[in-house]
Amino acid sequence: MKRLRRIIFNALTAISLLLCLVTAGMWVRSYFIRDCVHHLVATQHKLEAASGKGEVIISWLPGHVDRPKWAYTRKRFGEDEDADKVDILTPLFLLTSTVDEDRSWSLVGVAKIAAQHANGDVRVFLIPYWLILTVVIAMPMIRSGWLLFRVLRSKNRRNHQRCVFCNYDLRATPDRCPECGTVSAKAKI
Repeated sequence: MKRLRRIIFNALTAISLLLCLVTAGMWVRSYFIRDCVHHLVATQHKLEAASGKGEVIISWLPGHVDRPKWAYTRKRFGEDEDADKVDILTPLFLLTSTVDEDRSWSLVGVAKIAAQHANGDVRVFLIPYWLILTVVIAMPMIRSGWLLFRVLRSKNRRNHQRCVFCNYDLRATPDRCPECGTVSAKAKI
């Protein structure tokens, strides 16, 4: 059971570390290139996920039927904008709509903006990349802290003539632990 738990924890740590690297890369990329993924939901609303200026922008827009089910757009900052496309970093619906202050909030860099639009309610969530990176890096930090603790604990036990595994006093029997049967490193030589 311990081995299975260790394998699962190592796999989760590796996945988390990979996500951490991808998030850091996307964070840097967001300052140079805007990415936007659109999805037309069955209720004829559009769900957008965009990346730019160090933030992930998730928006729920009503009544956009003219786009395909899935679409991806990518633009470098400074390129000319098409007249028919909405800029994902300064959305047109926020410039032409009334923002409802009661339903808008911000907490630890995450912001929710609610607005009224001609087609209905618009909801936008802004999540900074530093917050995503902080959450994703937690598992590798916990794992490396645990490994450092184990190495320091075993080194301390060896220096004080104790068994590395069960902490039994080995001054009387330095070759083998009488408690758990572990052979010491000195006896193996």
